[in-house]
Amino acid sequence: MKSEGAIRHKIKQVRFRYLKRFIQESLDRKPENCAHNAPLDGSGDEAVRVCFAQIDPVSRRGVVCDDRFGGCDRASACAMFTPARTKSDVKAAFYADLDGMTFPEIAYNYPDMAALLWVLADEGVDVPPPDPHEFDLSDPVPPAPQDAHPPAEDAATVPATVVTVFDDPQPQPEPPIRQPSFIDRLMGRVPS
Repeated sequence: MKSEGAIRHKIKQVRFRYLKRFIQESLDRKPENCAHNAPLDGSGDEAVRVCFAQIDPVSRRGVVCDDRFGGCDRASACAMFTPARTKSDVKAAFYADLDGMTFPEIAYNYPDMAALLWVLADEGVDVPPPDPHEFDLSDPVPPAPQDAHPPAEDAATVPATVVTVFDDPQPQPEPPIRQPSFIDRLMGRVPS
């Protein structure tokens, strides 16, 4: 059997791999990652994402920037693309979500990390809480320059879909307060 130190090291590696993937997905030039993009309820089953930076104030018409309607091509070539969150915000959200998860949620979202946590918990070893500064890099990743993504020839063939915007998007409700996490219970920070 592996030593406790080797298992803890592997947990850190796995957690870093998930963090890296989460940061990459959250900072990609996609419609849902742009600060100007928001869902707008339509008549269909799903809301349609609209670019609010390109709304004509007189006619109240905007451009649809949704994955289902060529939004990825538009977002990658858009000069007005602005990331909705910074790298540090994304990292903090990852650790907050991880810390607030119960063991079944960790097992569902991160099965390999849950297996390693289970091995440590089964041996009666205290599991350390995730350290949000554990993987800080000395040089932050710079944002992509505006000219790094010149309009592709294919993006020019994707027609811009125009919609009429009636109201500003509604604010999202606050998420419910979560119960203490599995990691908190293992560490003895809260009663089981």
